[in-house]
Amino acid sequence: MRVEYIVGKHIVEFLGLKKWQFDVWSNDVTLANHMESAGIPGRIHITEDTLEALQGTFKVIPGNGHERSKWLAEHGIKNTYLIVEGEEGREHSLQQQSTFSRSTLSKELQLTGKMDRQGNPLRRELSRTINEDVNKYLERGIEAINKEAWRNAYCEPYLLVFKHAPMEQKFLQYKSNPSLLEITNLLWVFALCILALGIGGLAFADQLIAGGVAFVLLPLLLFLLLFRRFVKLPRRKRRHSGLRRIQKCLLVLLLFSVCAFFLSLRFALQPTPSKCEGKQLKNTELIFECALLLLLCVCSFQSILFLEKVFIAFLLCLPVLASIWMLNFPSLIPKDEQSQQQKTQEIIKEGNNLTTTTIKLLQQNYFLTQKICNENNPSIEPRILFTLVVFFAFILIALQSHRSELIARFDFIWKLQALSENAEVKKTYEQNRKVLENILPAHVAKHFLCAQPTKRSDLYSEGRENVCIIFVTITEFDKFYMEMDTNQEGRECIRVLNEIIGDFDNILSDPEFHCIEKIKTISTTFMAASGLTGSTCGSSHVVAVANFALALFSQLEEFNAHSFGNFNLRIGINVGPVVAGVIGTEKPHYDIWGNSVNVASRMDSSGVPGRIQVTEETKQILEREGFEFECRGEINVKGKGLMTTYFLKKSKW
Repeated sequence: MRVEYIVGKHIVEFLGLKKWQFDVWSNDVTLANHMESAGIPGRIHITEDTLEALQGTFKVIPGNGHERSKWLAEHGIKNTYLIVEGEEGREHSLQQQSTFSRSTLSKELQLTGKMDRQGNPLRRELSRTINEDVNKYLERGIEAINKEAWRNAYCEPYLLVFKHAPMEQKFLQYKSNPSLLEITNLLWVFALCILALGIGGLAFADQLIAGGVAFVLLPLLLFLLLFRRFVKLPRRKRRHSGLRRIQKCLLVLLLFSVCAFFLSLRFALQPTPSKCEGKQLKNTELIFECALLLLLCVCSFQSILFLEKVFIAFLLCLPVLASIWMLNFPSLIPKDEQSQQQKTQEIIKEGNNLTTTTIKLLQQNYFLTQKICNENNPSIEPRILFTLVVFFAFILIALQSHRSELIARFDFIWKLQALSENAEVKKTYEQNRKVLENILPAHVAKHFLCAQPTKRSDLYSEGRENVCIIFVTITEFDKFYMEMDTNQEGRECIRVLNEIIGDFDNILSDPEFHCIEKIKTISTTFMAASGLTGSTCGSSHVVAVANFALALFSQLEEFNAHSFGNFNLRIGINVGPVVAGVIGTEKPHYDIWGNSVNVASRMDSSGVPGRIQVTEETKQILEREGFEFECRGEINVKGKGLMTTYFLKKSKW
């Protein structure tokens, strides 16, 4: 490892429109780059200014960097030094900084989640799932129903109207469509009430037959409905829901049996004495019970607003109360009341001596019979009792409607919040995706976004056999870059470079070059590659890279014409296998490695400004596609020896 270390000023910049990279620019950065190239493996190469900043902390020896670097010699930098490791000064410095370094490192690791407060490796907690968070959220929501402050923040306390008019309008639209099932239920209840009134006028034997038929048909209908619902269930849910549905069926049948039993008691208990008879009635009690059932069904099981439901209940209560006080109710009277009164009048007309005695006996018999009948009549006036029942039913409907609409409104608020949060989550997801795709290729970003939480921390790498790599260097920029007060210490020069890189990125946005992926920018060098997604076939992606290189020359010529610049490009292209992957966890970076990448870089560095240099393998591929080449011959490529290279002619563009 060769390390350079200098002290100086620099400019911080983001270059380009995509694949932004945090980078620093200055003459000191260029000097540091050449100091690293002229260094010695295993040593830290520093300048004289850096040595003065260290204030003798380390022991150094002469570095003689100008003897190994032509650039350092040309710029007159002869006094360079190498830090010697193992001296006392370094050990003393490390001892002073050890406590601070450990504490700082521990804090950083705690922030990044790699260590706990005791300094031990912190394992990822996977036990806490999304379901737990959802349950806690629902629990907080249920608790909020009972909080008066939270309720008053949205609704009027008694009328249950949203304070925010647009929200109330949305809620009315949400509640405006009653379901077909509710309407069907009302029709069924109405039909059952009519059937009950018809059965009430039948003889006792006919009532038993009708009850038996209903007792058979109701379980059969219930079984058919549940079986149809059971068939529609997925297979994996049938086993778990089968037992539960059987229990529900048994419960419904039990309730039906209990109701039928108490209904029969209504006719069986308190038989009419032999000396009494009932007045002629018109099924008054049965009419009242059916009206009460309709009242409860209409007001309790319909999805309408609280105020509307209370108003409807009030309107329904009025005819019920009117029928209670206008219709006759059952009572028992003596059977011979009329005949005894006629006999008494006949005896009085005849004027017999036994008149007084006979009248007294008849009156005693009548009063005794009337007493027996009155004892079997209800002790409370039925009209008063039924009026109280209607009153309490109305109060119950009002309370239940108030509570159900309160829950419905809170449910509506939660749905609005959920939709808003869902939209916010989607917006944040899209923002994160765009930011991530500005760091990583789209297919790699998708891999990390769609991966399981336990696999996101795994290393990502893939091998590609047929990748086309291109290196583009903007020449003459080192002569253009100067740090002066007139150009804000070099900032205007960096702005020009950013415009050039931005134009390159705009060309990449063309659909023709969608298969080309920008890798990074290294100083004034632009690196890209095609064939990384694995979806390309044949040599189409290699042709796209060649056309992209030609388009860069055309774009730079246009830029020079408008900015009076004299910039040029030096381009190198190669085709071959690479390994692509993401390195780093805090600042992940996508890059490609392999001998093919090194050769492409050498094609650039050993190339000629204004020309596109390619290897023989690349030339053979593009030649079949109609491109023309000029043989450069054999050149000495650093680290590769002699290689035959070719220049791509620009005539095709």
